[in-house]
Formats: sequence, C-alpha cells, structure tokens
Amino acid sequence: MRHLAFGMFLAVAGCDLTMTLEPLTYEELGDAERAAVDRIYARLQAFDARLQGVTGGRHVLGAIGVDRDLVDVSVVDLWVMANIGDDRVHLSVWENLTAEQRERFASWFGETPDAAAARYGRFFYEFVALHLAGIQTVFAVQGVDWVYRNRSAFNIDRDAERLAVTYLAEVDPGLLGEIRATCGAVGAALEARFGAWYDADGYAAHFRELTDPRDPSGQIYMICRQVEDAFYRKITFNMTFGAEIEMLEARRRGEGTTTTGM
Repeated sequence: MRHLAFGMFLAVAGCDLTMTLEPLTYEELGDAERAAVDRIYARLQAFDARLQGVTGGRHVLGAIGVDRDLVDVSVVDLWVMANIGDDRVHLSVWENLTAEQRERFASWFGETPDAAAARYGRFFYEFVALHLAGIQTVFAVQGVDWVYRNRSAFNIDRDAERLAVTYLAEVDPGLLGEIRATCGAVGAALEARFGAWYDADGYAAHFRELTDPRDPSGQIYMICRQVEDAFYRKITFNMTFGAEIEMLEARRRGEGTTTTGM
C-alpha cells in the first residue's frame, strides 16, 4: 500500500498539521488515477489561462498549471484536498477511498456508493480542483510566507471560494449550479455537527478535526458554506473574478494588518 513518506510541518492559524507525502508521477498512476488527473489538470490549465488573461500576466498559477505530475492523487485510504504552498495540489481519487469513506459521501445525498461516484468526480475533480487553484492564486498574489504569517486558514479558504465562484459564474455557470446543489445537500447533512464552528476562530480551534484525512466531512462542509457566501457576495456586490484578485492585491499592500478579517 502506498503511504506518506516525506515530512512537512505546516502552521496555520495557531494550529499545526503534519503531512508526509511521496507522490507518484502521472506515468506511475493507475488508469482511474490518470483519468482523474486529466480532469483536474484541465481545470487548472483553464483557470490559469483566465488568471493570466484577467491580470495581464501579472499573476500565474505557476508549476501546477504547466506540469500534471504536480497533481497528486496517489494517496490511498486517506481523503485529502490540500494546497499547502508546496507547488502541488493533493486530491484523493474515489477508487482510493475506503469503503467507509465512499459510503459516508454517498449518505449525504441518499445515494448508493456506485451512484455517488459520478457526483464525487464532478465535485472533487472539477470543483475542488478550482478551490485548490483559488488557494494557489492567494499564494501567488500575496506570497506563501506572507499568507502564513498574516492569514487565517478560514479566510484563505474564503478567498479561494470567492475566486472559484466568480470564475465559474463567468466561464461555466452550469457547473456552479451543480456545485451549489451538491453543497446544499452537504449543508443539510452536516450543519448540526459543524455549523457552530463556521468562523475563523472556530475553524482554528477545530482545525485538526475539520481536516482529518480519514474523515474530512468538516472541511467539505466549510468549503460548501464558503461557496454559498461567495455566491451571495457576487450577487449582492456584482463581484467579478478580476475584482476578487484586485482585493487580494489591495489586502497584500496593507500588510501591517494581521486580524482574522484578513
């Protein structure tokens, strides 16, 4: 069984996460894994093209937008969705989840695991890929070191969702509608368990539980809440993808601020 093999320490919002990982290259992956990478990488490339076009080339995704070997899907028996600033994105493939993890995901929609597999692919390989691209954009615009010194994990995710939602509203509103419907079911299933933690302080206090790679239900719930908030922000303030990038730039220029509002 594949396992995590190099050590990395991450400090976010006063919490710490230890990750170890030795990803496989694209050519070393199985068929299902390569198919997932193809979908994820296509989303990253399209997002990168939009990012460069909107900013006149000021910002790019960097390595993950040009090298599909940096899309890591090789973890087995763990359920991860991460971009920690290491020039990789880490996502779990449906076939590599445990039976219990697949059943948990399916239960949120009242589906069998077989029926839920396609939904998982749309949500993770199409949308969560964009969530991770959004995080990469935060790193690209504001700098990895500065982000870890000044930003809360909750607000990094918030800004990533604002980017993903405005991006999809402009280029693929159909997928955005699908994701909002999926997130509605996730919210209904998990609100009682995680709803009280939905702010920067709650996220920080329960960071390990929310991002548990054996059961990241809380992380998925938080992403879905952020999607809805980002959608209503877009509607209320007529926000665009470009405007959200400009707000990241403005926040970086005021680098003396280190509040949770960052």
